[in-house]
Amino acid sequence: MEAKSHFHELSPDEVPYKNPFVHRLSIPPLRRLQVSCGLQQLRFALQMGLIAVTILPFRLLGLAVFFTLAFLCSEMATRWSDPGKPMSGFKKTILLPVFNFFGRLVFFCVGFQWITTKGTRASPEEAPIIVLAPHSSFFDSLLVVLLGLPSVVGKTETANSPIGCLIKMTQPILVNRDDPSSRQKTLQEINRRSQSNGEWPQILIFPEGTCTNRSCLINYKQALMERKSDCFPDGPIRCRLLIRSFQLRLADK
Repeated sequence: MEAKSHFHELSPDEVPYKNPFVHRLSIPPLRRLQVSCGLQQLRFALQMGLIAVTILPFRLLGLAVFFTLAFLCSEMATRWSDPGKPMSGFKKTILLPVFNFFGRLVFFCVGFQWITTKGTRASPEEAPIIVLAPHSSFFDSLLVVLLGLPSVVGKTETANSPIGCLIKMTQPILVNRDDPSSRQKTLQEINRRSQSNGEWPQILIFPEGTCTNRSCLINYKQALMERKSDCFPDGPIRCRLLIRSFQLRLADK
């Protein structure tokens, strides 16, 4: 006699709590009617056609120009720099602010014209580490520009990519996933920079360690949050991406 199972697998729609890894598309009834009648497609086609002949050419031109200038600044600043020492002199006072300015213009060209910021940012001496959550997309890199290029924790492969010089401008802490001792080295480097009394820029950490749909927070990675020396204060930032009618807005707290 076969035993009956009292358990069954729930579909994503039946889960009673928020799932940060499942996207649910909710379409209002009026929008459904517009789509079924073809009105939504016609409106979208007219919008895209108008944008293609008015705004898009200027944005693409600005994007190409400002990205090239930012790339040249990063090459000048990182070509012969020592990653074990913080930037100083001409690189810190001139190249870093200029690169940050061009980076902000790049995001301006892709649609981030106005950013609403709430709260007061702590100094590197008060909070050497910035914790940013939730992490949802590539556009979260805008926070790196808005915060004045804090050091990021990332993979070694990103710094070795064709645009790796852009990553190096943040004076990053790189993690080598092929090295078993890389985690310990990363924690030691975070501790070392945290005790530099502002000599290094603040360290920006995405503690979730992955991207979600922004519906809720997930467990933080212990390897990113534990520090062996004294407990240093963190500066928490909440990143919100609001999408309404093809407009993307970002605010942080």
